[in-house]
Amino acid sequence: MAPNKKGVGFRWQDPKNQGNGVRIDKGDPNVSQPTQQVDHVIVRSNGKVIGRDGKPIEGSIKYNAAQAHIPLSEYKKWKNWNSPN
Repeated sequence: MAPNKKGVGFRWQDPKNQGNGVRIDKGDPNVSQPTQQVDHVIVRSNGKVIGRDGKPIEGSIKYNAAQAHIPLSEYKKWKNWNSPN
């Protein structure tokens, strides 16, 4: 694990597959996106951003923020690092 570029939160990247990683960000109550107002997680599996349903999101994080930013409280219940199932 390493600190995030923003300095708040952590990042893990699989040394054997750079397309696998998890980033945990601190929530910011001043942003417009509700899913970014709480501590949240971005999951990448084989280079694809994984949504709250465990499936790759459509489009980019910017255009699918609600699916891409998984609340940390929800992510903690996931059974696998890259899937809720």
